[in-house]
Amino acid sequence: EGPTKSSICFICTSTVGRYTCPKCGIAYCSVACYRHERHSACSEAFYRDCCLESLRGETVGTSERRAMAEVLRRRLAQEAEEKLMVDDVIEDEEDDLASRLAGVDLDAVDIDADALWRQLTPSERRRFVRSLETGECADCLPEVTPWWQGPVRDAEKEPPTLSAPDAALVASLRPDPASTTRRLPPPSPLMPLVLLEALLTYAYSMRLSNCDLTDCPDQLITCCQLLWPCAPGSKSSAHASTPTSSAHAPTPTSSAHAPTPTSSAHALTPNSAPAAIAQCPSNAPLPNLDLTVARFLHRLQSNPSQLCYSNSLFLACLHDAIRLLGQDRSLRYPERALADLHSALQVLANKTRYARLATKRLEYLCAWLLAEESSRYQQCCQLVPLLELAVCQYATELMSEKNTID
Repeated sequence: EGPTKSSICFICTSTVGRYTCPKCGIAYCSVACYRHERHSACSEAFYRDCCLESLRGETVGTSERRAMAEVLRRRLAQEAEEKLMVDDVIEDEEDDLASRLAGVDLDAVDIDADALWRQLTPSERRRFVRSLETGECADCLPEVTPWWQGPVRDAEKEPPTLSAPDAALVASLRPDPASTTRRLPPPSPLMPLVLLEALLTYAYSMRLSNCDLTDCPDQLITCCQLLWPCAPGSKSSAHASTPTSSAHAPTPTSSAHAPTPTSSAHALTPNSAPAAIAQCPSNAPLPNLDLTVARFLHRLQSNPSQLCYSNSLFLACLHDAIRLLGQDRSLRYPERALADLHSALQVLANKTRYARLATKRLEYLCAWLLAEESSRYQQCCQLVPLLELAVCQYATELMSEKNTID
């Protein structure tokens, strides 16, 4: 005879149910059927009750508690001892480093960085590199606000002050109407954009050097060469000539056919800029503000490690250019910036060819700006609203790129 209906497994209904659930009383044939989802409420409750019953039956005696407490005490004592040892090692290393650098003038301008690096132990070098990679070393630097971000002074009550070398430079470059030797040839209408590139380079160099251009001369030269090249023979090298040399002055451009610096043919983005810049001369002034700003960004993004590039630093420089160009003419912010960069590069003029060319170029720019102050300053001020639009455009574009990467 076949199995009766009452003895068939309640779960699979195809096999004899040899077992009975002690909780609900159904018949089942195997462990798989007992654990089946149709019986899960009962089986899980059964296993839970078994575990709780087993745990209730286990008790820990006094000796076991004391043994566990002793283990925890020894572990805590070992961790405290290890921490003290690490602190002692760090303190010893700091004392040892201080003794190794006792005869080194860390504030010297011409300090030998390679010799200083050799004084560090391998662990100190690793910690230093790690602090650079994580940005921890930035916390050790004092926070310095660029001079152009300070409160705007009333020029009538408090005239702007320049350092003695800067004041001498500005005074020497002011054209003398009675002197024919100081007369400038007709300049290119793109000179405001050349001035903009110089101010962007100055602002970036200042922020990169924590507002001290003389702190690291090699870094200053590298930054200026990458962002504002004036190689001999390039189309922009004409602007590196002395203001008194008409033979090397920029070739006059007919104002009827010259592009207007403030006219932007189209809006450029970080993605479309490289293709547009590739069609233009590498060093020549570009025909509109969009291309000028895009080329500046392209140079930054092409040398990210050497220039410590970041989107926030680029946008800060655009804001700096707006500040330098948009203030009252009597404050002479552009001249002060040009004179400041000129003074820093002039110290290096005897060491590098670039510094000599760049100082001549800065002298020409300053002389151009001072030749017809009101009209030429007005030309530069026309760049400010376009720069403000560029800030909004690039901030939106760069932020969307960051969100896409994230």
